[in-house]
Amino acid sequence: MASTSTEHNVASGTSEASAAILQPNDVPVNRLSMELDLNYYRPLYLAALKGDWETAREFFERDPNALTANISVLSMTALHVAVCNGQAEFTEKLVELMPSDALEMYDAGFYTPLHYAAMSGNIRIAKALVRKNPALPQLTDLKGYTPLLTAICVAPEHKELLWYLTKVTKDDPPSSPFTGQWSGELITFLTHTGLHDISLHILHSYPHLSTVKDTQGYTLLQLLAMEPSNFPSGNRFSFWERLIYQIVPADTEAPQLSGNYAELSISMQSKAHVAQAVLRWLKMWLLKVIDKLVPGIKQIRNKKLRHKHALKLVHFVCKQVTTMTTTEVFQYFVTHATLAVATMSGVVEIVSVCLQYFPDLLWFPFENQTLMHFAVEHRQEKIFNLLYARTAINKQQAYSLWDTNNNILTMAAKLSPYPQLSSVSGAALQMQREMQWFKAVESFLHPAFTELRIEGKTAWHMFQDEHNKLLRDGERWMKDTSNSCMVVSTLIATVMFAAAFTVPGGNDNVKGIPIFLQETSFMLYAVSDALALFSSVTSILMFLSILTSRYAEEDFLRALPKRLIIGLASLFIAIAAMMVTFGTTLSIVLSDRWTPVSIPIILLASLPVTFFAMLQLPLFIQMVQSTYGWGIFRAEKLW
Repeated sequence: MASTSTEHNVASGTSEASAAILQPNDVPVNRLSMELDLNYYRPLYLAALKGDWETAREFFERDPNALTANISVLSMTALHVAVCNGQAEFTEKLVELMPSDALEMYDAGFYTPLHYAAMSGNIRIAKALVRKNPALPQLTDLKGYTPLLTAICVAPEHKELLWYLTKVTKDDPPSSPFTGQWSGELITFLTHTGLHDISLHILHSYPHLSTVKDTQGYTLLQLLAMEPSNFPSGNRFSFWERLIYQIVPADTEAPQLSGNYAELSISMQSKAHVAQAVLRWLKMWLLKVIDKLVPGIKQIRNKKLRHKHALKLVHFVCKQVTTMTTTEVFQYFVTHATLAVATMSGVVEIVSVCLQYFPDLLWFPFENQTLMHFAVEHRQEKIFNLLYARTAINKQQAYSLWDTNNNILTMAAKLSPYPQLSSVSGAALQMQREMQWFKAVESFLHPAFTELRIEGKTAWHMFQDEHNKLLRDGERWMKDTSNSCMVVSTLIATVMFAAAFTVPGGNDNVKGIPIFLQETSFMLYAVSDALALFSSVTSILMFLSILTSRYAEEDFLRALPKRLIIGLASLFIAIAAMMVTFGTTLSIVLSDRWTPVSIPIILLASLPVTFFAMLQLPLFIQMVQSTYGWGIFRAEKLW
């Protein structure tokens, strides 16, 4: 007899079920090989895939052993199949019919149904399984992963499921999820997901996990230092995103009011507490409405909440490290190079918090480099600003590599790493940022460093060699931008010059005076025309000075950006004044035919000005800030 089954049952812990399956009176089997005929279970398999409970129920009534039988070549039961395909209602009904110990059956991959529920992120199925058998969260797969660890690795986007599995998983043997072999993986994988609130919940019950290593040798704090997005310093927000980030609350949890509002009926003594609870509850629902209307606000709030919990994690870890001996403390930080990694990643929050708990760490180098050297080499200005104050310890940080080829001035002379270089738009502004770094480090050091030669070259010569290509790119960017803008400025100047002698309404034939000279709108026309002409000519001169510049490295520091700022500002004024001139002309000409003509003219004239501002304003603001702002280098207090 032909059979479609080609594999033996390999699930562990299911010997009784296997024996029941192989009873010849219950299940058709291949008499020659004694292997299960899977064709018999095909209707049940398809019913479990589709969630067809009626077909499955009829099958179970005809063959009760099918509840725990292996119905696939992978030794999966009907429960495995249904869970894998997310059939929640089917699973709930099937679980009610099965004995609780049958929910612990493994398939050929050595996964329980709860492992598959964890992979799919289906919390409804997970609750049904655990409700029937509370021991399921402690079972492990072949590798030793509990369903919680499986969910963290495979389905981190299902936060509600992770919270549920965290609360129902106990640290019981033999798996011991929070103290056993894979406890380090559990906390480090959870850190990778960014669900730091769950990590804090676990750490409060198992504080030793804050310093435990995973199998790769990583710790929680080390991973946080490698992932800047967990902190505000590692995110680049636009102007509006920064504004929303400052305003939106980071904690939106509301009190859980019972169905009969028991909290509202308590004694007079706690009325104030109830009022606060109700206000928080209303605030939560208001935020939910806003999230529906503006999804971007929810994303920013989630980021802020993530940053808040990440900072709490850093404080928690540092508090646990304070319980160690002095030797263990420095071994923990130096062995894992935590501060060096945080400095290279630009996570100023970790550096600041760790140095507040352990100030002496600032004196300990890593691979013969101090924090200041790492900050300069990787262009992390926020961390450099912490060390920018001219104190004795910061001077020691700067001068500690006097006799090597890697002093901080030579590091500043090298080209920035690409991630930091690309954070500034435009080759010219990138060159300006590089010059600012070099000048800032140069001013921090003794003048002798500027004459210190390495292989016959000073730091300035190294800077010129390293930035030769960027200098050419900056020159090309400046010239292309100036050429394009100068063409527009020239057209505006030409049109505005002609408009000064072809006034609307014409001139008096006797004296040659404009007919509408006494009209207020005509004065607006004359002023806007003159303003547009003068601004466009100013813009032309500025862009022309850029085109004829010598393009030396020092020019990119202030001279060229200053001219470009004046040129763009003048061009913007010229465009705005030109549109005012055009709108005023139409208003004068058409006012007798249609009195409210000025309203649509103003609206239409504002469109091109608005578009120009939207396109050029970000670049303009960035240039103004980098050239005339507070600057990227300013000493900040560390302690």
